[in-house]
Amino acid sequence: MELPYTLADRYRLVSHLAKGGMSDVYLAVDVALGRRVAVKLLPKSHSEDESFVRRFRREAQSAANLNHPNIVGIYDWGEAEGSYFMAMELVEGDCLRDIITEGRPLHPRRAVEVTRQVVLALATAHRLGVIHRDVKPGNIMLTNDGTVKVADFGIARAWNHSTDLTRTGSIIGTATYFSPEQAQGRSADRRSDIYSLGVVLYEMLVGRPPFQGETPMAVAYQHVSTEVPPPSSHNPEVPPELDAIVLRALAKDPDRRYQETDPFLNDLEAWLRGERIAVDAPAGPAPVIVPEQVVVRRPVAVSRGSGGSVRSAGRVLPQPYYPPMEERRPVPLPFVVGVFVLVAALAGLSWVVWSLLQAPEPEPGVVMVAIPDVVGRWETDAFSSIQESGLLVRVVRRNSQDMPEGRVIATDPAAGERVESRTEVEVVVSSGLERFAIPLVIGQTQGTAESLILAQGFAVGQIEFVEDSGWQVGTVFDQDPLPGPLLPAGTPIDLMVATGPGLLVVPDVAGLPGSEALSVLAQSGLRWVETGEVSDDVPAGQVIRTEPGAGGGVAATEQVVVVISEGPDLLVVPDVVGLPSVEAYANLTVLGLAWVEVVEPSDTVVVGGVIRTEPAAGEQVAAGGEVVVVISGGSEGVTTTDTTVPDTAPSDEDTETPTG
Repeated sequence: MELPYTLADRYRLVSHLAKGGMSDVYLAVDVALGRRVAVKLLPKSHSEDESFVRRFRREAQSAANLNHPNIVGIYDWGEAEGSYFMAMELVEGDCLRDIITEGRPLHPRRAVEVTRQVVLALATAHRLGVIHRDVKPGNIMLTNDGTVKVADFGIARAWNHSTDLTRTGSIIGTATYFSPEQAQGRSADRRSDIYSLGVVLYEMLVGRPPFQGETPMAVAYQHVSTEVPPPSSHNPEVPPELDAIVLRALAKDPDRRYQETDPFLNDLEAWLRGERIAVDAPAGPAPVIVPEQVVVRRPVAVSRGSGGSVRSAGRVLPQPYYPPMEERRPVPLPFVVGVFVLVAALAGLSWVVWSLLQAPEPEPGVVMVAIPDVVGRWETDAFSSIQESGLLVRVVRRNSQDMPEGRVIATDPAAGERVESRTEVEVVVSSGLERFAIPLVIGQTQGTAESLILAQGFAVGQIEFVEDSGWQVGTVFDQDPLPGPLLPAGTPIDLMVATGPGLLVVPDVAGLPGSEALSVLAQSGLRWVETGEVSDDVPAGQVIRTEPGAGGGVAATEQVVVVISEGPDLLVVPDVVGLPSVEAYANLTVLGLAWVEVVEPSDTVVVGGVIRTEPAAGEQVAAGGEVVVVISGGSEGVTTTDTTVPDTAPSDEDTETPTG
């Protein structure tokens, strides 16, 4: 399919976003509503399966009712040209699958926060009787503001119930995130979603899932028969309480897991708050159940050492992980007292030596390392250098005008500073030039479209006028590029504008000086007539608007009315010099001018009389403008009477001439 492509006369597919096992996802523009969406298009092979289509229709409708901030919303679904599609919310951000990198775990708090939001999404779905059945990092999105979005509720169920996919001997879903009951071909329920989410949480904490194998069957077999090692056995940063939460979610027997999302959510939130929680992890391995439908041709080889432990990746993991304590003979009391005295003596001696030396040495066992200088290096190279120094990495991305995308701008702490090993280093990585979302201007008039483009920081590119386009004259019916990936400011956007036979399109000349605007109209082959209009907003001499407006069509014999600003409405300052202040006040305010009074001494003008005005009489002032009126206060050193102008209109008595 060649892009761009219009689907169902409504969705304009712009670019390909992703390919899944049963669909392709496209970035699209909903032309009817003027918004960007994601369109999931199913292959014709599934669209021709009546059973699949029937279940897909029912589950699409069910998923459309899942209204929650942590669930990707479904707007529409239907059939077009032999294929079924689903239009859904476009999530701006990253897929969790791309964030989790092999061997680089997320910070425990971040991993738990992501899991918490997924649990909230699952809780909403479970209350409505919808089971996801395919919880995995590829179906979890993180928006730019940190919100987690879970996708594919409806399609996961439709896929699971397709007759071609549930026949005997087949396994549904993604093997890495199977629950044991799914691996055995049994039906999945809410506890299956919890298990799969437990696998995702494990992978975030460790950097890899709990089970890996050469084939999906080998992985599925481990889900059924092999106990999960605690996350802390691979990542010491994981505390015991979080170990227990993960292991309970990953219990082989569904009855020993969290039975609902609420207790799972409560434990996660309690851990985030730092509260003490009591989570009973599975007390030993569950009975090994050989699955009827899982056939493993290459069993996973393990080597057993003494004590029934399993050696994995060079680390001895006890089995079970919480073994019963062996019975030991009581230790003699004199021995305990002697050891205590010896330890106390050594501690005291160490304190005396430290006090004498007063050396600012690091605490025993603490390794101090220097932050390597990675500014300007590519992020992967920089991360490796920092991690090889025994430090942790936290990535922050920031726009930069100077540093190319993917290179390190700075670190915190800065290069050369000495810190303890395992300290988290903030690495600021350039995300390149600041990019902006392209506005959708299809359906707008040419003038409005150009204004929107410029307001978003882009440039107006080439404009092509097309006759018989089927659109209203002067309307933008296509643009290039279409809304999609964010682009740098200044990127030109080309427009295709509809026009009719024999019609000329009026260009946008608003804001241009009158002479320049008329030149533009002449170059477009248009005739015009000028008219003036008072305006407080547009400077005098500039074009306020045209009639018809920008983008409108006119015949070659018709005239375009060009409305040019005459500036604000101006008033002439009357001559009030020598008048009493009250009379001068009346003359100015009746014209709509504002009065500003200033008193100064005068030997020639009687007290209370007007000496002068600023602006002077005969000059022009905008309506409502201020006029400074200078009033005589009499000779210097002479006490004057009150010349304050009253707030009310002057009476007959007020108009009498004041005496000095």
